[in-house]
Formats: sequence, structure tokens, C-alpha cells
Amino acid sequence: MKQVMQNYRTGKLELADVPYPACKSGGVIVKNVASAISLGTEKLMLSTAKKSLLKKALDRPDLVRKVINMAKTEGLAEAYRQAMNRLDDPVPLGYSCAGIVEEVGADVLGIQKGDKVACFGSGYASHAEFVWVPKNLIVRIPDGLSFEEASFVGIGAISLHAIRMADVSIGERVAVIGLGLLGLIAVQILKSLNCKVLGVDINDSRLALAKEFGCDNVVNASDRAAVIQAAKDISDGYGVDNVLVYASSGGKDSVSMYAEMARNRGKIVIPGVVDMEVPRKDFFEKELQLVVTRAAGPGIFDDNYELKGRDYPIGYIRWSEQRNMQAFLELVASGKVSVKKLISHRFKFSEAENAYDLIISGREKILGAVFQYENSESTNNREKIKVIKNLTIQKSKNKKQAVIGLIGAGLFTKTTLLPILSKMENVRLKWLATTTGVSANHNGRKFGIEKITTDYRNILSDEEVDAVMVLTRHNSHSKFVIEALDAGKHVYVEKPLAITMEQLKAIDEAHSRNPDRFIMVGFNRRFSPHATFIRKHFENANGPFVVTCRVNAGYADKSSWVLNPESGGGRIVGEACHFIDLIEYLTGELPVSVSVETIDKKNGYFKSDNVVITMKMNNGSIGTIIYYANGHKRFPREYVEISGNGMVGAIENFVRSSLVKGTKILKKKTLGVDRGHKAEMGTFIEACIYNSLQIPYEEIRATTLASIIGESLPSVRTKLSGN
Repeated sequence: MKQVMQNYRTGKLELADVPYPACKSGGVIVKNVASAISLGTEKLMLSTAKKSLLKKALDRPDLVRKVINMAKTEGLAEAYRQAMNRLDDPVPLGYSCAGIVEEVGADVLGIQKGDKVACFGSGYASHAEFVWVPKNLIVRIPDGLSFEEASFVGIGAISLHAIRMADVSIGERVAVIGLGLLGLIAVQILKSLNCKVLGVDINDSRLALAKEFGCDNVVNASDRAAVIQAAKDISDGYGVDNVLVYASSGGKDSVSMYAEMARNRGKIVIPGVVDMEVPRKDFFEKELQLVVTRAAGPGIFDDNYELKGRDYPIGYIRWSEQRNMQAFLELVASGKVSVKKLISHRFKFSEAENAYDLIISGREKILGAVFQYENSESTNNREKIKVIKNLTIQKSKNKKQAVIGLIGAGLFTKTTLLPILSKMENVRLKWLATTTGVSANHNGRKFGIEKITTDYRNILSDEEVDAVMVLTRHNSHSKFVIEALDAGKHVYVEKPLAITMEQLKAIDEAHSRNPDRFIMVGFNRRFSPHATFIRKHFENANGPFVVTCRVNAGYADKSSWVLNPESGGGRIVGEACHFIDLIEYLTGELPVSVSVETIDKKNGYFKSDNVVITMKMNNGSIGTIIYYANGHKRFPREYVEISGNGMVGAIENFVRSSLVKGTKILKKKTLGVDRGHKAEMGTFIEACIYNSLQIPYEEIRATTLASIIGESLPSVRTKLSGN
């Protein structure tokens, strides 16, 4: 199937051939019939992508600061590499479409195959022949409404939500600034409320169209004095009740103009992408309200609503995203809002690249535009596998190769693991499975992966595959590990191995069923040259030892999936587990008891954000992990120290390490931060080739067990042995 993708690093826009999406639970697959082009948003994305790296940086100084901070702690090379890899990941364009339900996922009620629906959501309702959309972002199309009209559902809901946030009452005086799609839709909605409406734009043809839609007065935005006078004229000299700013440009002078247009205690609502320098004096004198609206209403950016399908009780949230979508379509179906008059251009989807060239060039005046999806060969293609064409498969004449399939392609995989694996001669990257084809298609070509798929079972059924790498969210790890083992594959799984005792027990059973298959978990720090340097000097020493790990982990937003017990398992399970494993590695011992102390849950931190974990090891050693999120980003992230047998070893942020032994001070330094990822991948691939892994499952299990108990029972000492 075909999908439009934009690469922010190169600026290239492409109508790419990608696999048919997987039908995940909580949503449906829709075969698009029409999708609306949001001219302002998409033109902004296109123009940003085509800018030089310097101009991109000037546009986003907040992101530049993040890169600078990373460079100060992780090194310039690592910061640059991470930034470039993030920019290089393509994004799908489009967020508002309409079509026919093709498949219905689990946990979706009231929707059937063949239903006509309209869809909204960036990353979901894209310009693509087939899209997977969560159930709370789809609504049925009212009888008599065309797919073309319904495809504007997201754009209309955004316009409607701004009016709701303005709290417009029947008969009020309202100024609409910017008469693009959003503004012209707003004019019609406001007129249905019997409001007096002033339309403002720099485009005379749009001013004329606003008049057709019933605008009581229109004025060109280039004449500031005329705009302010028109606001007074339409409101008996008081000033308008509300100023709705749908424009995509503006600054301090513009905001000052809006303030002059408004009455005392009026409201200025800005759904558009506008630079805002707020003149305090103007706002103070009239006691004005300024509201910046968030897309189509409550639900946006809330994973519980959008991805998990948990609707808000109507008694508390009357107008959610979905309910705004439905209300807009009903306005169109009733004739109170006309979408047809807004459509100036219609493009065949197969000609999408030419359409965007026209949009960027500005050769024609485009107001509203839609893609029409023909019944083409690719539209009928529901193949979940794509072979990457023109790919030169590297064959090593002198080395055996491990054939690998990857499940998942998140940020860590794309920025760290795949760059390493793609350069290894003894690896053949045969498969990459993701639920959508956008990232898989790009990364398949970039890293030399032979096949991409949206059905991971294709990897498991391929007899040529030696091992599966599980690189998905934490809560799905155990499922894929078990299925891969039972399919006769070796497994590498990014940490953690499991997030619950039930999951760990199920993996134990799968491991017992498949004793000739090994599991390796992504505890990469034990492979760092700094860790191996310290371990070499302690492995034959007489213990017991004392190990301290200090981790300046940094703040994680409350909405982060890592903190969610259901998806991430928490920071001890998902992140501190690295250091439990490192203590095992440095001491050569396994934990037998663990205790956890946390600071109080306050100031926006969760309990496991700031913890001290203490472990007693089976040969008498003690390990302590001081893990905190309330520090400063500029301070070095990690420090490890081990003492015993008259020696002290230290690792400073995995850049420098030292050992004090007798009269000697031994030191090691790497060019940048080296947390062991490259050596880890080398160990894994060699283990696949020779069917042997030197890390016992007992060690992996002990780390996992300690982290699960540590997460679930803070401030309680719990025996691990026998659990």
C-alpha cells in the first residue's frame, strides 16, 4: 500500500510503498476514500523539513538546548549522533480522513466491517491507503454526507473546539482572524449561533468567501486602523466579545491589535500557530483573557483516551475530541456548515508528490484540498510483508553469519542498536516487524534489512532465522520472548525481561521447555570496557565487596509510559535493573535480599523516581543503588564504585575508570561515553553463531526478580531466595 512520508533531516517527501498495517486491539483499520489536506499545518511541516540544519536549530532553540546539555554530559559525538538519528526518522503526513472500516480490533464495540467512518489524529488518520485508528478517534458518517465532506472532520473539530473555549453565547460579537479552512468553518458555525461576525484576512478572495458565508463585515488585515474600527462598528463601540485567531502568523503588534479589538474582560482565543508576545499593559487595562486551545478538545495527548480507549464521563467532560468530531459532522449534514464550497483542489492520491510540489510552490491559490483514493492495485494490496528492493546484502566470505529478525523499532533501536548491527559482517538482518510500515520502510532501507512486515509471526515462522530481538515496550516483552523460544529461536530482549512475577514465571516455563535456546537481556553496562577493566582486577580477589552505583537519572514526565505500571513497569524495573545486573557482574554474586527506601511522593515525583536500593549478595557482598530524578541534567549521569580486598575501582560516567591497588593507580579512558552496546551486540551475535551464551539464565532471572520486588515493595525488606 502507499503512504505519504516526510523526512525532517533531508526534507524529502515521498509516496512510499509500505506494508499493510497490523490491526491492534482498541482500534480499527480503515480503507481511505478521501483525506483532507490541512494546508497550514502541512505546509509548515514541509517548509521546516526543507530548511538547513542551522535554520531548523533557530526554529527550535528548546531542542538545541537539550542537545547542548547532552553534549556536556555524554560528549559531542554522541549528542550529534542522537540528534541526527531523531531528525532522520520519517513522519506520516495528514490527520483527517474518511473511509470504510476494513478490520475491527479487539475491545472495539459498536463498529463493524463496512461501516463508513471519519477519522482524526496525527500519526493515525494519515494520507495512506489504509490506516489504523484508535476507537476514540473515529465517528460514523451521518447519512447523506459524502466521504469528501467527512474527511474534514479533524479540521472542523479543531475549529469548533476553539469556539467552545471562547464560550461563545448566542448573539455575541466575534472577530475571526485568518480566513483559511479553520477560520471559514468558524464563521459558519458562529453564524449558526446568530452571532455577528467580523472576518479579517490579507486575502481579498477569502474575505469575499467569508461574506458569502454570512460574515457581517470583512476587512483586510493590512489596515490595522480599519480592523480596530470595524471591531468597534460591529459591537456598538464596546469591542468584540471574542477574538478567534486562526491565523498562522503574528507577533507582539498583532496581539496588541487583538487586545484593542476586544471589549473589557473579553477573550482572545488562539488555535493557530502564532508567535505570541503579550503586551501586559493592554491586557491589564481591560482584564482580558488569553486562551491557547489544544487541537480538537480533551483527549489529545492523553494515551488513556486516545490509545487505551477510556472515554471521559459525559457529565464531567461534555465535549471530548470524539464528541466534537461528531458535532461537526452533524453541522455539515444539517447544512449549517458547507465544506464543499471550501474545496478548491482535488488530487489523485497516486499523484501526491506532485500535489505537494504545487502546494509548496504557491503557483495556485489553494484553500481546501483533498486526496481521492482510486481503486488501484496498491489499494487492494493487503500484504503485510515488503521486500526491500535494490538492497545489496553483505556476505562475508570468511565469517559465519547469524540471521536476525527484529520485533519493534523504537528510538533506542534506531539510534543505537541498528547502527551497530548494520556494520557487523557476521550479521544478516533479514526481518524488521513493526505495527505500522512508516518507520520500518525507512529503517529497512537505511540499515540494510531485507524484509519488513507488520505481522511479527512471519519472523517466527522463518526457519532461516537464528534469533529474534524483542525491542518493544516493556509490557509486551514476555509475550514475544515466550513465542520466540517456542518457535525455536534464540532471544535477545531489551531490558526488562518481565515486569510482573506472573510474566517471569511464564518465561521460566518457556525456558525450561526449550533448554537448547538461550535468552539474553539488554544489560549492556556489564559489556562496557570500563566494567570489564574493573571486573578483571576483582574477579580473583577475596570478597566480600561493597558496590555503590549513583545514578542521576533525570526527571520523567508523569505521563511517560515507563512510569506506567501497566506498560513500563516503573523505573526500578525498567531502568535501575541495569545496575542490579552490574553489581552482579562486578561481584560475581547473586542477590539474596533486597530493601528499598524512597523519598516522599511529592513535588511531582513518583516514589520510585528517587530511591535507595540495597542488596545483600550470596557471598556476603553488599550493593547499593542511589537512583534519583531530582538532580540536574548537567551533572554526570552515572558513577560506580567497588571496594574490597584492599582495592577500590571506580567508573565515572563510563568515560573514565580507575583502580587503586597497592601502590599502583591504573586508569582507563574512552573517547566518549561507552556503556557497552557495541560489545554487547558482538557477544550476542557470536552466541547465535556458536549456539552458546556465557551469561547463565540464573543471573538474568535474579536481576529481574530483584527489580520486580524492588518496584512493588518499597521500604520493605524482602527475601528473594525461594521466590
